[in-house]
Amino acid sequence: MTVSKPDLIRNLELALRLMLENLPANRPYEWELLDADYAPFSPVLPTTWKTLSRKGLVKEFSFNRYQFTPAGWLEALKVTGSFASEDMKEKAGRLSQALKKRVKGRREDCLVSRTEVANETGLSESFVYDAIDCHLLRHLFGSIDAYWAPGDNMKNYIEVPDRLWPIKRDQNLRRQHRIHSDPPRRLTVTASVIPAGHSPTRRAQYPSRHLSFRHHSRPTDQSNR
Repeated sequence: MTVSKPDLIRNLELALRLMLENLPANRPYEWELLDADYAPFSPVLPTTWKTLSRKGLVKEFSFNRYQFTPAGWLEALKVTGSFASEDMKEKAGRLSQALKKRVKGRREDCLVSRTEVANETGLSESFVYDAIDCHLLRHLFGSIDAYWAPGDNMKNYIEVPDRLWPIKRDQNLRRQHRIHSDPPRRLTVTASVIPAGHSPTRRAQYPSRHLSFRHHSRPTDQSNR
């Protein structure tokens, strides 16, 4: 059966909406496999699932089961109108403020468990998990946000960078103070390689070699961190 492009788009949006509606309220989206053969998904076309998978919005598993990707969860929020809703902004704002308090006055990143953040903010732990996993703060507010602690495959701990401000401000600061913004420069040093046991006073008889390595410029000012 041939499906027109408008019909396919509507079916894609329907699939995302149904997936979001059928997620348990107290579990992160990444923990759920949704069965496409289950009754609520019967209006979704097989080609729709393939398209969602190809676009990176869902992961496909055996027995016709699917799971949201971070991009897919965000897209589902947009399709349903939840992404920019006042409720979403309020909850994301609480999360952002809690993370900022963790690094206020610090000059280094810090670790905090998602359970602690949930308890401090009154947000569900599943919301905290989903927000960190898909970088909700970055997409919603355009700010540098937190991320899972490196090596924490269970995703229990959040690493909070020592600055949480709008990305545009961060880019302006980098341009102004050249913080980590210069590409590595390749420097060439000419040196004479003298064999062991030979006198360095006879350097002229040995050929020179060019040694090349990369040099990374260091931050010149971090006063605004």
